[in-house]
Amino acid sequence: MALRPAFYKIHIWLSWIVGLQIILWVASGLFMAFTPIERVRGEHLVKKVEAIDLRQQAVLSPTEAIVKQTRPVERVTLKTWLGRPAYELRYADGRAGMVDAISGKSLTPLTAFAAANAARAVYAGREPSEEVTKIDPKAIPLEFRRDEPAWAVRFHGPVYSSGSDVFYVSAETGEVIAKRTTLWRVYDFMWGLHIMDWGGRENFNSPWLIAFSLVSLISVIAGAVLLFARRRWWPR
Repeated sequence: MALRPAFYKIHIWLSWIVGLQIILWVASGLFMAFTPIERVRGEHLVKKVEAIDLRQQAVLSPTEAIVKQTRPVERVTLKTWLGRPAYELRYADGRAGMVDAISGKSLTPLTAFAAANAARAVYAGREPSEEVTKIDPKAIPLEFRRDEPAWAVRFHGPVYSSGSDVFYVSAETGEVIAKRTTLWRVYDFMWGLHIMDWGGRENFNSPWLIAFSLVSLISVIAGAVLLFARRRWWPR
């Protein structure tokens, strides 16, 4: 049949084009499937912090806590932070802040010392270095990928080196909002290969992914046609 050589050529050439990416899809998919997501997220690095009974604390009322605020406050939440009661404030502009629930003193934006204490309080590994790095909003690390004020607290090694554990602490709420480990960085790299978004590693609808998926589908269909073409009932 005249169509069989055409399908054969289509299958061969398209297989060469997408072959490497198919290998990367399978390899990265296997890695992500076999890697426990809890370890990727660094949950094993977080220790359980003992809570305090806020009923026994002489805390300010929410109204007293926000009376000195110059921005409209939409939500107030009482929480424990570094063993003391604190109010977390959510402003109308989408930002956040925190005040001491006993004295009413503002606790944010966090200082480097406070950020180090917040990270150390929940880190389950060895003691971290006191050195912390403030996130530059104009140069946000790829592994952080959050547009909010924060501190990067390193645990043994340069903050952005591939071998260090980094806890990112919000400068507004004092909470650890991201945990990055070597395993997380490898997983993130594999994810970028899998979705073919090597830069931002977030766009699951990248043109490259769509194009290569389409070409792979055509290659598979051409191969299927060739398989059926070998049967005796194939019209000649």
